[in-house]
Amino acid sequence: MKTNINVFAVGYARISIKDQSSYSLTFQEQAIKRYCEQNKLTLIAFFRDDGESSDTFDRPNWKALEEFLQKHKDLVQYLVVLELDRFSRELTKALQKIDELYQKYKIRVVTVSEPISQDSSSPSSFLMRGIKLLIANHELNLIRSRTAQAMLQAKESGRFTHHAPFGYRNKKDRAGLPVLEIVPKEAEIIRFIFQQYIAGVPFSLIFEEARSQGFNRSGNNSIQHVLSNSLYAGFIKIAKSASQPERLVKGLHQPIISLSLFNTVQDLLKRRHKPIASKPKQVIPLRGMLRCPCGAAISGSYSGGRSRRKYLYYFCGKERSYNFPGETLHLMFDKILKQLSFTPTDFDLVREKAVTWLQEYRKNQGTQIKNCVDHIKAIKQKICYLQIALLNGVISTSMYNRAYADCSLHKAHWEAVANILRKEQLPVLDMLNRAGETLMHLNELFTTSREAEKFKLMKLIFPEALEFDGKLFLTSAVHPALAFNYRKNLFYDLLTLKQSKDENKGKTSEGR
Repeated sequence: MKTNINVFAVGYARISIKDQSSYSLTFQEQAIKRYCEQNKLTLIAFFRDDGESSDTFDRPNWKALEEFLQKHKDLVQYLVVLELDRFSRELTKALQKIDELYQKYKIRVVTVSEPISQDSSSPSSFLMRGIKLLIANHELNLIRSRTAQAMLQAKESGRFTHHAPFGYRNKKDRAGLPVLEIVPKEAEIIRFIFQQYIAGVPFSLIFEEARSQGFNRSGNNSIQHVLSNSLYAGFIKIAKSASQPERLVKGLHQPIISLSLFNTVQDLLKRRHKPIASKPKQVIPLRGMLRCPCGAAISGSYSGGRSRRKYLYYFCGKERSYNFPGETLHLMFDKILKQLSFTPTDFDLVREKAVTWLQEYRKNQGTQIKNCVDHIKAIKQKICYLQIALLNGVISTSMYNRAYADCSLHKAHWEAVANILRKEQLPVLDMLNRAGETLMHLNELFTTSREAEKFKLMKLIFPEALEFDGKLFLTSAVHPALAFNYRKNLFYDLLTLKQSKDENKGKTSEGR
């Protein structure tokens, strides 16, 4: 009688839930090994997928199993599993995969409840397997249905069960249930995005600035996704079903923005349209960068004249009748940037001062390095004395070890300081020379920059809001490096520095 001692098999086990005790990986492996022993099969490899879904074969160790079968396709004859639902719960996919394994590798899939002699290609065998997979498929659909129902119930109770959006992190409350917790730094960026959109700043500009602050989402629509996410206003969106329309449910998490701000943004999103493709991208360079004295953002648009030519006008976001010709505003702003720019003579003076400062700095740096080297030499000398004292029996080993450790700590400190000072090569003059062309032509830089760069340059020159009252530009501060040029030129007919809120508060408190 011929035995099966030289018939080789591979085992496979899978669970989708780690605490599934009756079908644990250990239980499955033991059952498969017993089956192989009883049927004289030599088990040459075993593969396990822990916590992997049954509705796909895109599992890490299943892929490894198929690579193994490809490599040993003339050796392996059986793939042994506990039950077909460990193989897959998807009826169609499972039957296709069983057929594929046989056609490609001549490997038969068997379960521990099936006789090794069973002809899996017979009609009765196919029918039994189909019924088992159909039951497994039904169980999978039940699991999906229960999971979806549980998630729906969680949402209706105000709990968000998915991965937290930017601005929040996933947490568990005392009952072990999912909650959202605000990430303060990210929340500030979310508020910034909403405020900038209200002010009329374009999406591309908001995205660039948000990225510079730490916004780590990518994609062309990332800003729109933030603006339309009701979670930030404290509400969870529940998709429409056959019986109910889409609705918002009050969440248990803290909102980052107010509901009124969120609703205002939704109205704007509905009203505002994408720019016409044929229109130049930078037709309104100051939109979103200026404010009206009333506090509202100044926006801009083109208006047609009798000659059908389009003219640019800037206007207050609250009062549309309060508008200013774009050409006039641009000329005034260009003149301000020209007067804030350095003259060649002024820049030469700055360079001369920088050279003097750098020479003094490097002299002090050399003195500091020498001081570090002297400390290191003194510590090394002290360690030498300690070693001599230990050899002569003046101090004990434990005392030596304590003193040596203390000396080593101090020596490492001074060595680290010396290394930092040696590496600290400040390319001040190179940096200054590269910045010279920019500082002497701020108006040209602004004109030729992209929208995002314009916005950054504007915020750099005018750290506080820049207002326009119809006649003058007003701000409470200019960049310290340009403040001298403002005081020197005294162009009060274009730009006026007003007192900041902090200064006003200080004067008020002094008056009291």
